[in-house]
Amino acid sequence: MKIFVTLCIVLILATFSVKGASSDTLTVSGHNYLDRETISIQICDGKIISINRLPDDTSSVKIYVAPGLVDLQINGYLGFDFSDPKLTIDGVRSATKALWKVGVTSFLPTICTNDHAVYIKCLSTLSEARDDKEIGLSIPGFHLEGPYISPLEGFRGSHMAKYIRQPEWNEFV
Repeated sequence: MKIFVTLCIVLILATFSVKGASSDTLTVSGHNYLDRETISIQICDGKIISINRLPDDTSSVKIYVAPGLVDLQINGYLGFDFSDPKLTIDGVRSATKALWKVGVTSFLPTICTNDHAVYIKCLSTLSEARDDKEIGLSIPGFHLEGPYISPLEGFRGSHMAKYIRQPEWNEFV
């Protein structure tokens, strides 16, 4: 069975030859991952404006086109921990670009149960990353693990009991 690589449009544009109708319009050709038919995708100002089927030409087209993968819970990537208070925008940018290379186009960075000041620092850095014009659209939100989980003794995974607490309304407004 062939292995099909999921490629996001960003990766296609950065890696493979692209024909430009103008500086704002690009055309990308590839095989549709669902039916292997050859398609042409027209992109204007960073948005897909049309997808058209082309006559089968398997000799010139070597890539498959598929929707990007979405990771709903990712603690970090490429050595960058999203719960690390030393996390920087450059670190988030590096992790995001590395995720693009494996087909992940959107993800929710996860912050684990930790000290409140660490939570705030990490959320601030990740919020700045969401405002970044290059990578921001890949981060539609955040996944918070705790600190509002059961304080009862028992299994809590890697969540340290000293950071578990009751919700405080003022932290949500």
